[in-house]
Amino acid sequence: MTLNTEIENKRKILTMSLEEAFLYLGIITTVLSFSANDTLSRACSFMMYFFWLGWAVLSFSHTSVRINKAVLYMVFVYAFLWLIMQVLYLQGIHSTSGLGPARYIILCVPFYFFGNNISFDNGNVIKGIVFSYVFAHIVFTTLAFFLLFWTGVSNAKNMSGQVLGLGIVLDFSFVPRLIKSRIGRIFIYSWGVFSLITLWFLHSRTPFIAALIVIFFFFFERKRNPIAYFFVILLVIVVIVYFGQTQSGNEQLQNFLIGNRKYTEVDFSNADAIFSGRFEIFAEAISDFFSHPLVGVGGWAYIDNFPLHVLRVGGLTYGILILPFVYKRLFGCIFGFRKRKCNMKEESNEFLILLSAKYISLFFIVVSLMEGYPPLGPGTSAFFLWIVLGMKDAVTEKEQI
Repeated sequence: MTLNTEIENKRKILTMSLEEAFLYLGIITTVLSFSANDTLSRACSFMMYFFWLGWAVLSFSHTSVRINKAVLYMVFVYAFLWLIMQVLYLQGIHSTSGLGPARYIILCVPFYFFGNNISFDNGNVIKGIVFSYVFAHIVFTTLAFFLLFWTGVSNAKNMSGQVLGLGIVLDFSFVPRLIKSRIGRIFIYSWGVFSLITLWFLHSRTPFIAALIVIFFFFFERKRNPIAYFFVILLVIVVIVYFGQTQSGNEQLQNFLIGNRKYTEVDFSNADAIFSGRFEIFAEAISDFFSHPLVGVGGWAYIDNFPLHVLRVGGLTYGILILPFVYKRLFGCIFGFRKRKCNMKEESNEFLILLSAKYISLFFIVVSLMEGYPPLGPGTSAFFLWIVLGMKDAVTEKEQI
């Protein structure tokens, strides 16, 4: 080996190491940009741009840029819908020029693009990506818990809950298979339980329910000792009895479901109150859609259900361009996984990527039925989903639309 070749190899190793460090720090700072600590949140909101840009520069200095059809489609949809909404506003058809849920498409583009271009030359990169999120999730949960403990309030609970709920999904369904130490697995499971408790006191109901659904889905889809199923079922019965038959449990459940928001003094049996008036608003949204089926009523018309929100804001124009694209990808991660896993080794990067995409997609499908912006947003709170979707498409070498 010549001196020049040795120097070049060392340069490549250093570049790849820095590239991975910037990638992991980009994930950590993006998660912590939603932190309950305002100082840390502002600092991370600034630093994440530096780390993602640094990763891109280092990555594309030695690899070619891959821009697939999904990236082009998302950019086209955003630009096309932006133009339509401006025209409708200028024509007086819509009262605002806002894009509603479509405005978050453009924020998903860079993260999907990054995920689609991540190099898997290092066999530990997917583990590094997941552990980066989990590390940030541990810091995030700790800060959220102490803010609640000292002040009794939470900041941006929907976005915080979404970030926290995804961390819980990884704690239970994915991370333990990456940890060989029994003590390590006990810790991550325990932290998942602690995070669920924190999420409960945040009164962030949607991600709490979604995380529980994913955990039960994960538990019951795998072959386990019958004793394990017995104890899980027993635990569920105990929880149901506690919340349903005791005064203390009933009060805690009512506080969680209703909280101190719009409904403060209501009958616990009032279903519309428990669901924050969603039933009434859903009926209004359906009526608005049928009244304006082609272009909707405009970006002001928020509703806590992603499909209905899309149709209410932009009618069939939005629905046809957004919903098939989003849900085909999410459901494809769930049902497509079983078809491919038989051809992959369980310790391979490809298998781990498809597995993580499966559970994360299920989480966001459930959340999307009770919130108006996920799986596109709000903000960058869904960023990790789009990174994983980009990696998944890179692995399967398909450009799905």
